[in-house]
Amino acid sequence: MVDWIFYAKGKRDKKWNNDHWKANSIRTDICQNDLDIVVKLEEGEKELPYLLEWLGLTEYTDQLISNHANSLQNGKSIEDDDRTYVGQLTRDQQEKLNNLYKFDYDVFGYRPIYVD
Repeated sequence: MVDWIFYAKGKRDKKWNNDHWKANSIRTDICQNDLDIVVKLEEGEKELPYLLEWLGLTEYTDQLISNHANSLQNGKSIEDDDRTYVGQLTRDQQEKLNNLYKFDYDVFGYRPIYVD
């Protein structure tokens, strides 16, 4: 996650220029695509069964949900991790970061993250 902090702090030279950190609205042009399904993996326990049924892969449901649950670090939620990393940024950097992802927040139902 150190890479993401460098990206968020604006240290975007070639070493840190990773498409993974770009807003989805920049990477995918989501509004121009005819999507059949959008899944939020942090909602995996609710959304993975639906996705696997839609794909005809229900035999993998238990395994994937188990793997997804085990991927949380030390039982911490994604929100806890987000707050830990965003807390390393100044208020101005947090504002820039939230502006960078604003469209994604709106489209996918996320809230901006601020840590005092």
